[in-house]
Amino acid sequence: MNNLPTIDRGIIAPIGIGILSAAGIVLISLIVYFDEPQASSLADPTTTPFKYLFLATETHTPETEAKLVTPTVIATGESSNGESAAIASPALVVTPNDESLPKTNATPTATNTPAIDLNSVFIEGKYDDIDERVVYEGSWINEIVESAYGETMFISTATGNTATFTFIGAQLQIGYLADPTFGMVLVSIDGIEYPLDQSNGSEWLSPKLQFGEHSVILTHESGELAVLDYIVILGSS
Repeated sequence: MNNLPTIDRGIIAPIGIGILSAAGIVLISLIVYFDEPQASSLADPTTTPFKYLFLATETHTPETEAKLVTPTVIATGESSNGESAAIASPALVVTPNDESLPKTNATPTATNTPAIDLNSVFIEGKYDDIDERVVYEGSWINEIVESAYGETMFISTATGNTATFTFIGAQLQIGYLADPTFGMVLVSIDGIEYPLDQSNGSEWLSPKLQFGEHSVILTHESGELAVLDYIVILGSS
């Protein structure tokens, strides 16, 4: 028989060491693996869906305009009886600048107070007959008279002629020059008529009126002529 080759006993030790090292690595890996915490499995979906609630946080702002607070969405849990629990909270919060006053949406209304047009209305004072705020209708003539106020005077030459104007005050005075040939003038204040005989005197004073705006119409009622020299508007005193 042929002699089998003799095993070199010098390599047995390294081979054994290699096998033991590999087994040690596998063992250490298994220990590390089982010592790590395992990830928890995902919970099964519940048959009760989550419900959402708008939760607002009130904040203070110095601005004049009120602002809406951005709502936050939260999920509520489940109560003991299986129904979803809800937290009561205001959906929207407004913060007015002045917390002591209620916030309203009322639109301020403008005050409709007309301005006084001094080009068309007499106010307290004395005015000549040629003032443009007096509107003459009919056959009136303007004469220069030295004894008249402002040395001018309007003269009506036919009955039915009128002179109209508006004033703001409490009393009216009409100035004229008297003459036996002058006739009667009706002074209408807000529709109430007062007779003025121009055959004598030089001034006519109306009764005291409530302070305010009044409309006046002077009408040549009778006689050959009627005149207007000046107008005086008196105030409340």
